[in-house]
Amino acid sequence: MITSFDTDAELTKIANTRISDADYEQMTGNYLKAHIARSLSYILIPECAARIGHQEMLAALKFSTNHPYQSSNRTQPTEDELQSAPTPEAYFELKEHRNSWRRRITGDHLFENTVTTGIAFLDARFPTIRATFKKTFEAKLPRNEVIDKRTVDDMMKEFDSIRHRVNEATDKVIHRIEWGN
Repeated sequence: MITSFDTDAELTKIANTRISDADYEQMTGNYLKAHIARSLSYILIPECAARIGHQEMLAALKFSTNHPYQSSNRTQPTEDELQSAPTPEAYFELKEHRNSWRRRITGDHLFENTVTTGIAFLDARFPTIRATFKKTFEAKLPRNEVIDKRTVDDMMKEFDSIRHRVNEATDKVIHRIEWGN
């Protein structure tokens, strides 16, 4: 049963939040001081939010969540490859590795352990990010819970939409600086 969840209200709460210097440092596992961590947050927070959404999308689709992070594959699968994908999960994998959010961040920018620490920070500080993705995907699942290629396409489209909305909220957090805490 899905409880009442007001995505707009939750994203507004996130957008109106201030992150202290201690929060910025915690976001990096207390590895970087706030003034450096703040700069890193411009790429770390959107990446971590996208990864949270990706995890929730895989969970909703009942696909393996053990897919290691890989950089985007810029090649487009052919229509024949997509049509001949033996399972919805194989279809997802063909489409997913060329997804635009993966093109932004590669191993050249963030270490995986930095992303893991950032995700833990967002889950603790902003649990509604994960809840927003989860509730959105739960609401989009077909009533018969049959996962097919159309469901995969719909979920990927929804992922892009909600990721954009979450990024708008977190961008406001990143740009709202509380100095000296």
